[in-house]
Amino acid sequence: MLAGLTLIALPAAADACRPAGSERVQVADVPAGDILALADGRTIRLAAIMAPRSPDPAADPAARKARDALATMVAAAETVGLVQSDAAPDRYGRISGDVLITTAGDDVWAQERLLAAGHAVLIGPYGTCADVLAAAETRAIAGRAGLWSDPQFAIVNADDPTLRQRTGLYAVVEGRIASVGNRTYMTFLDFGADYRRDFTAMLTPKLVDSLAQTGVVAAALSGRRVQVRGIVEESGGPAIRVRNAGDLRVLDE
Repeated sequence: MLAGLTLIALPAAADACRPAGSERVQVADVPAGDILALADGRTIRLAAIMAPRSPDPAADPAARKARDALATMVAAAETVGLVQSDAAPDRYGRISGDVLITTAGDDVWAQERLLAAGHAVLIGPYGTCADVLAAAETRAIAGRAGLWSDPQFAIVNADDPTLRQRTGLYAVVEGRIASVGNRTYMTFLDFGADYRRDFTAMLTPKLVDSLAQTGVVAAALSGRRVQVRGIVEESGGPAIRVRNAGDLRVLDE
């Protein structure tokens, strides 16, 4: 058993976006930098982030550092709170939630701390605290902290030919949109003249609506420099199927 867990408060800066509801739990193990195994048998996946994972973290420096960072926070905690974000487990039986840690009177949101140290990347779905998490990750990217110092995880330019070699892998891609193609079933953001070869971001109609609610009009993105993140797939050329509104950011506001 690593530590007893109870409800705590978030720092004032993030208090307004704290999810409602909490429970007392105990942590039995920290198998990865974004996973907690609880004493009651449940597995918690830290919401909105993804840390490197490996069957043998000892042989994978990035996975080991992420796991050790989370384990150190939990082991040193006076109190830790769990706020469950999803009522049902995912297909792997894991429950998504926020982990809130107090050590020596200092309140820490585990996701924010891991992102700021570069031990994890921001993924969706995003909650009401997306801006807090995005700011933490932006600081890590600017400082080339943790993962962001490794070329494997560095931001990739949309015209980088190595994108094809990243099929099936998570990537953060930046570039200027050459054209926008609207179809009934999908909107295509093409980053080059040849959509059969160049990088493309794909948006479902539902996601287009979600972006519009944040002030981003997909049809008006031609010529804009943007950042997209997600799993690279093959669709003629390399492509990312954007899953959440927070996975697309306009950079040249």
